Formats: sequence, C-alpha cells, structure tokens
Amino acid sequence: MKKYIFSVLMAAMAAFTFSSCEDVPEPYTLPTKPETPGNTDPNQKGSESNPYTVTEAIALIKTGTAPSTAVCVKGKITAVTFFNATYSSLSYNIADEGSSDVIEVYSGKGKDGANFSSKDDLKVGQTVVVKGIVKAFTKNDGTIVNEIDKNSTIISIENTGTTSPDTPTTGKGSLSDPYNVAEAIAAIKAGTAPTTQVYLTGIISDVAFYNDQYKSITYYISDDGKSKDMQVYSGKGLNGADFASKEDLKVGQKVTILGKIMKFVDKNNNEIMEVDKTSSIVKIEGGRYRRR
Repeated sequence: MKKYIFSVLMAAMAAFTFSSCEDVPEPYTLPTKPETPGNTDPNQKGSESNPYTVTEAIALIKTGTAPSTAVCVKGKITAVTFFNATYSSLSYNIADEGSSDVIEVYSGKGKDGANFSSKDDLKVGQTVVVKGIVKAFTKNDGTIVNEIDKNSTIISIENTGTTSPDTPTTGKGSLSDPYNVAEAIAAIKAGTAPTTQVYLTGIISDVAFYNDQYKSITYYISDDGKSKDMQVYSGKGLNGADFASKEDLKVGQKVTILGKIMKFVDKNNNEIMEVDKTSSIVKIEGGRYRRR
C-alpha cells in the first residue's frame, strides 16, 4: 500500500515538473540566417548616376541581355520625330556623340514623367538621361528597331539644343506641294530625303495589317494605286486619330500623309521605301473613311 501511494505521489510530481517547465519562456530566440541585403548601389550600371551609353544599350538588345526592368540610358537627341497629342508624348532619337547608331525613344514622357505639350519641348542637340525599358521592336517586315519602350521618363536634360526644322510650309514636301510617291522614293535613294516630316500623296494599293495595340494600320501606296511602291508603316488615321480596324482604309483611296520618309533594310537585305511609324493622314479622298 505504501509503495502504491509512493508511486502515485512520484507520478504527480513528475507531471507538475514537466508542465511547469513548459510555462517557462525561452531565454533566447533561435538563431536564424541573417537576411542578405538587396543591391542598393546607386552607381550600378544602368542607374541614374551611371547610365548606359546608347552603344551599350544597343549591344544589350542585340545580345539578348537587356534587363526586363527600366534602366537609364544617356544620349544626345538627333531628331524629334513625332508629338502624340492623345498621349502628350514625344518620339525622338538619341545617339552617342559622333555616332550614327541611334536608339528610338518611342512615345516617351518628359522630365520626371511630365506631359509634353508640343514637338518643340525637346531640341536636337540636347543631352538626356532617359529611364525606360530597352528592347528590340520587330516590324511586320522583319526589320528590327532598337528602342526605349513607350512611357519612358527623362531623368535629366542638358543644353538648350536647337529647334528641329519644322515641316516645310512652302516648296516641295509642304501641304501645298506634297511629294508624290515617285518623288519621295527618288529623294530617299538620292540621300536627300528630309530628316523631318513631310507631306506626300499617294493612292492606297494594299491594306496590309491592323495593330490592335497601337490602333494603327500598315498599308501601301503608289502613284497609280496598282503597285506596292511605298509602305506606310503603323500609320495613324485622319489628323492622327486611332484606327478601329483594318476596314477603316480602302484600296483606291487617295491620301495625303504627314510623316517621315526613309529607307529600311529588312533581315533579308531587302530595301523598303517607307513612311515611318506614327504618320498621320491629313486628307483622304474616295471611298468612305470610317472614323472610330
């Protein structure tokens, strides 16, 4: 009997001891692996204080090593090509000093993301640091354009630069005396095509492609409306309006276009005479033009 009572008492004491130990807080926390701090070096390549050159940015694009996030690129403005009134943005080209290799800043914003109000807000010769995503844009014909994608922002801007020459108001290429397609092609081949936008007139010979993302149409024009002599690449509608579908333009319509005429060489080394993207139609005759 005494042994039984002794066993019961010992069991009770053991239970009390273990429950008491569980109530005592740990005097320390378990060691954990320290967190690795992120890379916050303000001087890392592609930062505001150490931007890529245009040459370096193009090399990243061509080797497929361009970051998927926004980086900073520094260059001198060589052309201000288009003001988009809908998005209050500018498309312009930048290059390194003394280099002919350019990267296009497509539909970019101003200082710290501010809206632009006109094409004159930027000047040829100004040096800018632009923050945006660098990428290769492949056109329908296979031509690759090195660009900083839309909605980039300017971090800094230096120099006063010079105002880009305006679209001619008189003489060849003006609204009163637009190029025809043959004249535009001749100017391109002779190397005398203006670097600014000009007016030209042609007849639509083929409506090739509608880009739903940019609300634009790629189409072809010629003087007789029968051959695909000149490509209007990713063009906008009347007075720069968005297109709603491929059916907004018709073969046989005569159009007067405001845009930059130029030559592109595709991946098969074919020379393409074209009106560069973001051109706009200022006049259209024949058929029925569909407004969105």
